[in-house]
Amino acid sequence: MSPQMSRGILAVLAFLLLCALGFILYSYYDSKKPRSYTLKMGAGDPQGTRYVIGEKLAREAERQHLRINLVPTQGSIEVISLLSQESLDIGLVQGGLPGRPEITQVMGLIFEPLRLLVKPHLFAAGIGGLKDKRLNLSRPGSGTRVLSGKVLDFIGLKEVEYKPDDMPYSQIMGSKSINDLPDAIFTVSLMPSTVAQFLISKFDYKLVELPYGKSLAIRDVWMNDVTIPPYTYGPRQDKGIQTIGTRMLLIARNNLPSEVIIRLLYTAYSPDFIQSSNLPLIETSNQESLPEYPLHPGVNIYKTRNSPLITYDFFMKLSHYNLFFLSLAIFIIILFVFFRFFRQKRFSAIRSVFNEVSHIEFEIGELRRDNLPNLQHNLQQIQDKLVIIRREATSRYLDHPLMPSLQTYMASVINSLN
Repeated sequence: MSPQMSRGILAVLAFLLLCALGFILYSYYDSKKPRSYTLKMGAGDPQGTRYVIGEKLAREAERQHLRINLVPTQGSIEVISLLSQESLDIGLVQGGLPGRPEITQVMGLIFEPLRLLVKPHLFAAGIGGLKDKRLNLSRPGSGTRVLSGKVLDFIGLKEVEYKPDDMPYSQIMGSKSINDLPDAIFTVSLMPSTVAQFLISKFDYKLVELPYGKSLAIRDVWMNDVTIPPYTYGPRQDKGIQTIGTRMLLIARNNLPSEVIIRLLYTAYSPDFIQSSNLPLIETSNQESLPEYPLHPGVNIYKTRNSPLITYDFFMKLSHYNLFFLSLAIFIIILFVFFRFFRQKRFSAIRSVFNEVSHIEFEIGELRRDNLPNLQHNLQQIQDKLVIIRREATSRYLDHPLMPSLQTYMASVINSLN
């Protein structure tokens, strides 16, 4: 290898080492800063209570360096579908709905009761008076539509026996006359429901009992018997209303980083979020009880955050230092190559001395075979040359592991000249 080529390789290796060292320092200091994530979240209709809770969750999540952008949807069915397509990252949905393989549960929050509100003149007939009436089961793609459909099937009222209505809640809330509204309206949300409050206070709609929770729970374990307390909607509702409820769920894509899930759980269980969202019944002690979908792995890490072996801080440090460890590994590899290059160059240089002595030994043999008149003069010149080579090699390679072998070899060649 020529000296110019050696210097070029050395320059390249030195440059790579400096780059790797700089990258290590950058990754180390960058790992000290908490990583930020941007998430897209579905929480149903912007007019719904679930959407409002999503907005409050997004505000509180900023403290955990999570930026949550809410995406309006027609309901929980659409949220689940968009999550499975990775068009959304997380969602607040109604429980009791079919899942997808890509969907995991983060936590269950609180029960949301199903409300059936009917016009005043239909109240006396109860749920049996809905035949041939105009019924609003909420919009297609909503969990309310699925749940209310199950209730109607349970009581034996087929779709051909009533007039389905898809009027959006925003249009219902803007109605000026009761004649423009459906005869009965189903809605699922936290208490109190803004839609129910509007219909009861302005048009004297009545809440109808749906005492089928325990019976439906036999068929669907995610349904529960729930009671709307008296006077939830003012003095016109003077008694408790027995109905059906499902739990609001926070769900996420299964390939979302566990760090994101941990931060979401810290946000959801924070006193500030519980107070601002008015969720006093949030489960803080047993968040994984009866999960409707598979739990995200981040939930288990959150649960073991205070264990002596695997802590949340340990997990966070490990995830943050990934780049640092990668940079360190690159640095070590380049350093190893650098060392191997120097070692190989050093061995290559002393091998060249071996080759030179070997060539001289061959030359001695040729001179003796030819037996020319000036043989002794030529041999003396060769001996002088070998002495110079030995002196230079000793000064340059005195501590080289191959130096004893080289000295022995040169001594034997010089002795052969005597």
